[in-house]
Amino acid sequence: MRRLPLTLLLAALAVAHACSFAGSGPFDDDFILYRYARNLAQGLGPVFQPGERVEGFTSPLSVLLLAWCLRLGLAAHKASFLISCLGTVMAVCSLDLLWRRARLQSRFPLPALLLALSPAFAWHAVAGQGTTLVAGLLAAALLFHERASRAQTGAGLAAALLGLAALARPEALLFIPPFLLIERGRPAARLPLQALLALAPTLAWGVFRYAYYGTLLPITWSLKKLPFLTDLGYGASYLARGTLETGFLLAVLLALPQLRRFRTGAPDRTPAFAAAAAGLVLHTLFTAYSGGDFIPLGRFLMPVLPLALFLASVSVARWSLKPPVAAALVLLALLAPQWVQSRRGELYQRQRVEEQRWIQLGEVMGGRLAPDMKVALAPIGAFGFVSGLPIVDLLGRTNDTVHRAAPDLTIAMKGHHRFDAEYVLGERPAMIILGNGRTGAAAGAAEQAAGRGQLVVSAWERTLFEHPVFKRDYEPRVCAIPEGDPLIFFWRRDISAPAWSQAIVQNN
Repeated sequence: MRRLPLTLLLAALAVAHACSFAGSGPFDDDFILYRYARNLAQGLGPVFQPGERVEGFTSPLSVLLLAWCLRLGLAAHKASFLISCLGTVMAVCSLDLLWRRARLQSRFPLPALLLALSPAFAWHAVAGQGTTLVAGLLAAALLFHERASRAQTGAGLAAALLGLAALARPEALLFIPPFLLIERGRPAARLPLQALLALAPTLAWGVFRYAYYGTLLPITWSLKKLPFLTDLGYGASYLARGTLETGFLLAVLLALPQLRRFRTGAPDRTPAFAAAAAGLVLHTLFTAYSGGDFIPLGRFLMPVLPLALFLASVSVARWSLKPPVAAALVLLALLAPQWVQSRRGELYQRQRVEEQRWIQLGEVMGGRLAPDMKVALAPIGAFGFVSGLPIVDLLGRTNDTVHRAAPDLTIAMKGHHRFDAEYVLGERPAMIILGNGRTGAAAGAAEQAAGRGQLVVSAWERTLFEHPVFKRDYEPRVCAIPEGDPLIFFWRRDISAPAWSQAIVQNN
């Protein structure tokens, strides 16, 4: 109990660190979860568009929790941050309690402090998407698995936490096989019950998914998967960036000695640590295989970062180091990731020119367009949630068509390789917004308002922009956006042009 005040202080430090990034999030994809959750809370089902059953998310637990919070009257972005803070507190507290239970000579709270001071982990609490929630569940599962192993009791609670982690993020399933393999060798384990607890949430959601959506996997899996070697190249680059930002791969390498319990039954290795280390290795390999994503600061690495930092710290704590050397290594580990703090300006700027812009456009267009008018665009999250309008998703995260298109491997941004101009035009949206709703810097606001702004079309929109049906059926227009840059958009010619816009001459 004497350690508890310090543990809570470390958790408070981690939450304060996350709060210091307020205003640089949430990320646009978090708003997709908000819209699914809002529709679920309103009785329309877990859908992005009423009547269209497409599972365009990979965190069912986040959607369920957000829907519950919305029913309680919480704003979506506040509920998301509260969920993230809960995950952050669970992760930091679990690491510190584990560190104390490891009975190492060092009582300095290294792993919990490393996590609390990680800028990448702190930012993802603000970015949302349930990222730190998964981290907290996995760390808590390790804590209770270790307790059960040491007390020679059943690890049912650890199994249930792993099950919830897998419902929050499917990659967490990779921690279940090592957990069950380790448990098979423990006399006190209740393997059938623990397997049921670990797998039941995923199995239950899988049955629901097939019955409700008619698919075995969420649509994002087939949408974002690329040829093996292509994804492997993306994955290697992703892991390299993540290591530069958090020291991730170095931590994984330092954690490898914990695997000895699997191989040799070494008495100085805790079985729970071995299972966590094996899951960590599997997760790292899966990240390389999947290619990661485009979201800043290693989102795919954050759920397992607490485990990597903890297991690496346990390995290093068993080295025979002189105190000055140990102190220098600790200082280096704490200071090295802090260079990411220099990216704060970039993160805030991205939020201003992207999410805040899309929120603004959603507010304006939600009030100007009829409720049944479809809008086609790529950044569907904030715009779609705020406007409430029917959305045609250019990148296919919320429809069942675009994922069938062949990927364009000339596009560099992960997750933006598939598009289908024929599908978009077949949906006949009233408005099409290209270039993420932004205009180029070649013209000032006054020139843009006069119809002389420059539209920069994204690479994944080029085939739509050049399609003959698009040129025939849509005309470019511009409208003023209060307290923001004017919007250049494309309006369907067979619908009366809105009075709040004016025609412009298209520059090819």
